[in-house]
Amino acid sequence: MIFTTMEGKKYFLDLEINGYNLIMKVDSGCHDSIINKRTWKELGQPSLTNINTIRRSATGAEVGVKGGFNAKVLLAGREHHLSLLVSDNEKTRNLIGQRWFPTLMDIDWNIFFNHETITIRSNVPIRTKNKLKASAMTHRTRPFHLNVRIENIELRMMLDTGATSSIIQQSLWEELGSPALTPTTRVMRDTSNNIVELMGECNVKIEYMGQRAMLPLIVANGDRIEAVIGTRWFSVISFDFNSIFINMEFQLPVKFVEETREKQPIKERQKIVF
Repeated sequence: MIFTTMEGKKYFLDLEINGYNLIMKVDSGCHDSIINKRTWKELGQPSLTNINTIRRSATGAEVGVKGGFNAKVLLAGREHHLSLLVSDNEKTRNLIGQRWFPTLMDIDWNIFFNHETITIRSNVPIRTKNKLKASAMTHRTRPFHLNVRIENIELRMMLDTGATSSIIQQSLWEELGSPALTPTTRVMRDTSNNIVELMGECNVKIEYMGQRAMLPLIVANGDRIEAVIGTRWFSVISFDFNSIFINMEFQLPVKFVEETREKQPIKERQKIVF
């Protein structure tokens, strides 16, 4: 059993957007890539299209979206044209969301998250990459959920490279037997910089893919926060990011879901997942 009190890291990519140098955080916990309004102004205020979507932070707060545009992205010597949202708030973080992941699938993510260097892989099947890119254009991505045993109880947690701390909601903490909490001075904020109210921090036994460790876990007050694996665990528990990301899943298109719900008996409709 490994015991540790490590600190979490934040993972950024240096890139160019429309010729402008920018640093963006890699955030597997969000679907869309997004920049704040101040950055958009620094880019020269490229023309925006209306976005008929509501983006929410981890706390459920609505993130105002000013619009979106097709950005010319230069990364590791390669040029891409990718969809980019603009927040209506100047304090929103600049994030690379899952929607860009299929295009960036040639990056060796295991090396990136372990050594913070960019290495390009050549073994990603082109058909797989193109299929993921096509799906990302028309479908919302599903969170990267992993099964983790905590205190001998299996939990489903979201792998979130944009979060430093691993966190669970109060009801899951109670399900684990309410492990002893210590006060924490840590301040956690969501994408919109809203403060997440915390109960405290505990050390728990973790098991994942045969790996065992004693790791810190934050407990949020209430049940609005999803159970999340943050980067503080990355230096102790090994995750195969390449395998996880290439197996990304997508939700059904909204129109298809609505049509399916109409055709199904009422008892079956609750099985449709949005």
